[in-house]
Amino acid sequence: MARVDLHVHSKYSLDGDEWTLKALGVRESYTELDYIYRAAKSRKMDFVTVTDHNSIEGALRLAHKYPAEAFVSCEFSVVFPENHCKIHILVFDLTEKQFSKLQELRSNIYTFRDCLRAEGLAYSVAHATLSVNRKIDRDCLEKLILLFDVFESVNGAHAARHNQDWTEALERLTEGDIERLRGKHGIKPFSSNSWIKGLTGGSDDHAGLFIGDTFTMAPCRTMHDFLQSLRNKETLGFGRNHDYKSMALSFILIGGHIYGDLAGEGSSAFISREIGGMLRGDKSHAGMLRFLSFFLARSPRNFHRVLGKFFSGIFRGHVLNGPLSSAQRIDLVYKQLTFLLDEIVRNLIRALGAKQGRAGKAHWLKKSILATTFLGTPFFAALKLLNHNKSLLEDLEFCGECPAKTPKAPVRTLWFSDTVRSRQDLEEFRFQRNLTKNHSVRVAVCSRPRRPLDCSAAMDLPMIGLFRRRFFHLFSLRMPSVLGSLSVIEKWAPDQIVIDTPGPVGLLGFIAARMLDVKCLVTFSPEVSRADLPDTDDGAFEVVEKYLKYLHGLADGEYRGKAPHEKMLFKRRNELLENPAWVRCA
Repeated sequence: MARVDLHVHSKYSLDGDEWTLKALGVRESYTELDYIYRAAKSRKMDFVTVTDHNSIEGALRLAHKYPAEAFVSCEFSVVFPENHCKIHILVFDLTEKQFSKLQELRSNIYTFRDCLRAEGLAYSVAHATLSVNRKIDRDCLEKLILLFDVFESVNGAHAARHNQDWTEALERLTEGDIERLRGKHGIKPFSSNSWIKGLTGGSDDHAGLFIGDTFTMAPCRTMHDFLQSLRNKETLGFGRNHDYKSMALSFILIGGHIYGDLAGEGSSAFISREIGGMLRGDKSHAGMLRFLSFFLARSPRNFHRVLGKFFSGIFRGHVLNGPLSSAQRIDLVYKQLTFLLDEIVRNLIRALGAKQGRAGKAHWLKKSILATTFLGTPFFAALKLLNHNKSLLEDLEFCGECPAKTPKAPVRTLWFSDTVRSRQDLEEFRFQRNLTKNHSVRVAVCSRPRRPLDCSAAMDLPMIGLFRRRFFHLFSLRMPSVLGSLSVIEKWAPDQIVIDTPGPVGLLGFIAARMLDVKCLVTFSPEVSRADLPDTDDGAFEVVEKYLKYLHGLADGEYRGKAPHEKMLFKRRNELLENPAWVRCA
């Protein structure tokens, strides 16, 4: 059996579809060819290739250096002329003349397909359900089924759901489906048995982290026979799928290289390179990590000491715990990045609560927002990308005979509340909202690490600090860890989110709903009166009013469940007002 990672990018991948990278004149990958070869061979790949966007320069160099083990490939961006939807197609074992010919035909996917068939080239449609320019729809997928016979079934840069749903749809195809689609679109199928599809796998690696983790397998031994197996639809895809953690770390590493291109070798590029070496399992970077942790821990500046703890944690986990798998290395860096972001937020809370002037608070606020944005944006973007286009994947019944209808699973609803602090609060909350008999509902709460609710009806979000303001009479706001909470929420995979309060926990609910692309409902009103915040000045009141209206406008609608029990709410409020000791407890 032969194994090849059929989707890898090198530093010669310059002509991608990201307009921002094109405008800046930077690359979408910085991986060296020699590293790609060594990484692929170390992970037991029999042959090696690179598939740069609309370029074969890197592939030619690799094939020239390793002629017995490498072949020339390219990832072409081709277009449906009727709606300008872009599709990526991997083409293998190309000559320079064939590459030039296909380059001229990229603007029309139909003529491009005809050229592929006439030349007898091996190919595979990459990540078919990915909307490269957000124009793919059901008609485009149906046309792709007619136009091509080989598809990427496991793309290492995509979530498992995207890969599995599309693969299952292709495997259900029948001859009758092809005839029906041919009559609908008037497109001649690629072959006489187009309902039988060939499947491939590739890591789609841009950062050099996952080369060979996803691959294509064929029953052969030589490179010529492998390429012939691709043409004969005798291959299968295997390997890992992406998750938002690994995707975000890839973004961070590539971002560090881009920063080095644009601004020179600064601290961000240096740190990105060191963390990248650790993620790849290169222990030659361990000495630098240890030096950074030792040097920064003795800095007089608080932020530098926090960075020192960050690098120290990476060094201890990477070196002292023995060899780690790629998944373990990713979890280690994610854990340390969570710690770093939490420490920044803790410092912000302390600064806002300290007795210092507005200038000092503004300085801390500015630094914290910049650092939080820099660390959090890659993870938010990764979650958003991996969960986009859900409606396209929900129902792929245009392919094949669908299995017998199974009872629809109950909607998994996640409530976010800043007011639930104990089991008693949780029981009252669920009773008031008629949730006690619904096992598909959980309440996201922020409890103390030493006093977790430890209840199946609750989702404990890790807390990083308390925030008190004088106009909050009943509650001190608990600040949840952003990255730590997103990890817990994403694992449970809710179908809809309900925001009960507009505090930090509720705000995190809004973020999670947008990143996971699920419906978001609210129970609170956007209106606020002077009676609600009696001790605030005009400026603070206006800020709170705008904040509530803004959050309410982000929601998809209001929750229309059972009305709360007014007597119970009134009784509970009086108990809180009569018990000042309760207000002081966290």
